[in-house]
Amino acid sequence: KTETETAIEAALDWLSRHQSNNGGWDADGFSSKCKGENPCKNDLGASPYFDVAITGLVIAAFRGHGNTHQKGDFKETVQKGLDYLLKNQDGEGWLGKTSETHEWIYNHALATMALCEVYAVTQDENLKKPCEKAVACILKAQNQDLAWRYEPQGGENDTSVTGCMILALKCAKTAGIDIPQSVWEGALKWFDRCTDPTTGRVGYIKPGDLGSVIRGVNEHYEKLPTMTAVAVVSRILCGQSLRDPSLKKSADFLMEHLPQRDEKGLKVDPYYWYWGTHALFQYGGDNWTKWYETVKKVLLESQCKEKCAKGSWNPVGKWDMVGGRVYSTALSTLTLEMCHRYETAMKNK
Repeated sequence: KTETETAIEAALDWLSRHQSNNGGWDADGFSSKCKGENPCKNDLGASPYFDVAITGLVIAAFRGHGNTHQKGDFKETVQKGLDYLLKNQDGEGWLGKTSETHEWIYNHALATMALCEVYAVTQDENLKKPCEKAVACILKAQNQDLAWRYEPQGGENDTSVTGCMILALKCAKTAGIDIPQSVWEGALKWFDRCTDPTTGRVGYIKPGDLGSVIRGVNEHYEKLPTMTAVAVVSRILCGQSLRDPSLKKSADFLMEHLPQRDEKGLKVDPYYWYWGTHALFQYGGDNWTKWYETVKKVLLESQCKEKCAKGSWNPVGKWDMVGGRVYSTALSTLTLEMCHRYETAMKNK
């Protein structure tokens, strides 16, 4: 068994041990499931509003290691997770919609991704309707001929939300749900608009911006090209040719910002590492080999090795004050699983 395989299994074990009684994963309350005298901590706190999104990421992590609600060592865990997501779907089809945060749309995007991914590999009829309704909401939320942001058809677009929507729609397409061509074209228009043609760097809400931060909370972290990574993945999943020069520029730009950990944790960003790994996996070539070796080393060295926290990753990264330990662990697991997960679920058909 490889070191990576052992790390993934330890992570899934940690995630299964910290599943809530309601079937979801509780970003700020998971430690009620800790055993022993040293409960796992959220080093920077966590938000209570994104449990649906985080549960989606966790289910995707189990799926990436061959588990569904029908097979695998964790099928009961996955079943309870799916039940939790479905309980959080409203009559219209929205998942995790809440008035508690204006960014609730992340709940919908990542939960839709998880449901559609499981539906794609199982074709379980019970998931068909919920997936179709969730996808219809995404299609309805897209701004005319462009992309997405927090408000459905609110007229504003951002690269991060748009990337999450594209992941969900790609899983839906793989599952056999029809996605109109104009949807992909609108998203590509947005990425073109946000890309700096000279450097290949992609902005968050306009070309040249350095991404999103929460003032006074995480603006001191290194400005990593996360949105560039999101755009590379999204462009490829939207059908853009790998030979497109703007893709090459962006992929090369990512290679100037390889994953690394530093003493203070200011270069740590599991969200960037996940998107960067996905981007270079889709892009392929020597870039992919070098990137994956680098990110793998960083993750294997930093995974917790003892007590209740064994298998998880300390949440010290740029957005870990939102998602906490469950989020950092789910994203790190998905990053390590990249080769396996997308060959089966999302390779361009």
